Amino acid sequence: MPTTTEREMAHPLLERLRKLRSRLRALLLLRDGSRIAAWTFATLLIAMVADVDLRLPPQARAIILFGVVALAGVAFYRRVIVAWRYFRDPRALAGHVELQFPEFNDSLLSAVEFLELPPSELSGSAALRDHAIEQATLLAGELDLNEAVPSRKLKRSIFALGVVIVVAIVLGGRYPDQSATAITRLADPYGDHRWPARTTLRVVSPTFFPHHAVRREAFEFRAIVGGRVP
Repeated sequence: MPTTTEREMAHPLLERLRKLRSRLRALLLLRDGSRIAAWTFATLLIAMVADVDLRLPPQARAIILFGVVALAGVAFYRRVIVAWRYFRDPRALAGHVELQFPEFNDSLLSAVEFLELPPSELSGSAALRDHAIEQATLLAGELDLNEAVPSRKLKRSIFALGVVIVVAIVLGGRYPDQSATAITRLADPYGDHRWPARTTLRVVSPTFFPHHAVRREAFEFRAIVGGRVP
């Protein structure tokens, strides 16, 4: 008995659907994958910026990290993996094409079912089945089936991901030390990664310690305050 792959290679209609399936899968990966990646990176970037100013505690950073990663994984599974598995069936793909091209009027789905089913499971007139397959093949040849692949949101998703990446690169280049610390603290929320002090105090006078002052003499103490002065 011929396998599904052999039957696909045997008939041009199934071969066109196979190429359309590859195109649809690539679109799902690029469009929805870019959208999920843009949301993930943007959320983590906002969390790191908030940590710079608010000094988020370890529990908050852990919740943000694992929550964002978990949501991104669920979204990728539902939007990409499930769709990949669904369109593995040529009949499901034919149904999707017929939604975009109502002129098929179920002829494409019927033709695919005739081509996919083994001869032992077919019933009725073979001449009618061949006619239905021929009509669906001729109509598919007149239509641009690539229009069944909705690519209108692809550029928007890739653009959003590019914007997030550019913003992250700009912030990382302008504030390299803070960016490195923020990434480390978010990636390892319970690690001992502390922010440097916001306010620094550098003693100028006296120049050495311990300093012994003479009684009844003026004592001079000078220091330079740096960073953020409260």
